[in-house]
Amino acid sequence: VGLGAHLAALRRTRAGEFTIAAGRTLDELRAVAEAKSIAQTIVPPDAVLAHLPAIDLNERNVKRVMNGLAVEIDSNHEHDQRVRLRDRAGELVAVGTYDTERKSAHPDVVLGA
Repeated sequence: VGLGAHLAALRRTRAGEFTIAAGRTLDELRAVAEAKSIAQTIVPPDAVLAHLPAIDLNERNVKRVMNGLAVEIDSNHEHDQRVRLRDRAGELVAVGTYDTERKSAHPDVVLGA
């Protein structure tokens, strides 16, 4: 067009499935924290990553993943697809990458201790 331009303001109203309408103000968060009910307000990490396919692990594989080791998983996921790695309770323990050639998932980000 050949015209100069600038941006005066930018406001993100959505990030994936999360909308600004679902957001909390600092005052609301302070009140929730004082009421000791913060757990009801925080979105669990597994829910945040719900767009990624999940792989539920047995106890042995959870230990391997927590140590940063790949686990053998025979799955129909695509090669190099990002996956959620969860324990038996459905809690997110890691985010990893699925390898179709090795039929394994390697943790890239491990959560927890």
